[in-house]
Amino acid sequence: LLCQAEPTENLVIRAREIEAVRDIQIRKMPARVIEKTYDDQENSLRVAPWWWANALSLDAVLVGLLWQLVFGVEFCGRVPEWYEFAIIGLSIWLVYTADRLFDSLRLDPTRPHSLRHRFHLEFRSGLCFAWLVALAADATLIVRFASESQLRWGCAAIAVAISYVTNAQLSTNATKWIPKELQVGIVFAFGVSLIAWAEAAPGTMAGLLAATIMSGML
Repeated sequence: LLCQAEPTENLVIRAREIEAVRDIQIRKMPARVIEKTYDDQENSLRVAPWWWANALSLDAVLVGLLWQLVFGVEFCGRVPEWYEFAIIGLSIWLVYTADRLFDSLRLDPTRPHSLRHRFHLEFRSGLCFAWLVALAADATLIVRFASESQLRWGCAAIAVAISYVTNAQLSTNATKWIPKELQVGIVFAFGVSLIAWAEAAPGTMAGLLAATIMSGML
């Protein structure tokens, strides 16, 4: 009996050690990971407040505005005007939201998804309405304030953004050899550097191109 009891005691000790290690690992996990729990009864996600910035694509807008400020100061020698901030901010939100709304069309509602995809799935109608309002506001600001040079470069940026979204949604082979993250980065960098491309002196184009590519790879 004593010989049989010893292995059982060892198993109990081992189980306690595993539980202690698990508790330590849980305490070391970021709070945002611990807070992201699924509530089966209410069928909703409880997440940290800053996660909603990602779900609403506001984090991308903030980063884009900061990059626009850097490009404006470095290559144009000035801080972008309020309407330039507004145009780029709205444009970034429109592209990101459109991409995620298209993604939501292919989601299976019965399966778990990331917060941003589930948010766009559950609130698709409201987001579509908000997208149309933002598009109208963006178009109004562009027509009212954009210069001729900005309009030309803006049309190029729109073409690039539409090409990216179309390629991403149709899963074509045209740019499969380019990682999606890099594609997003290049489109993003070109958009936030738009005012610099519209105003930069010919002698600074090489530096501007290098800065755009480098920022797109970050």
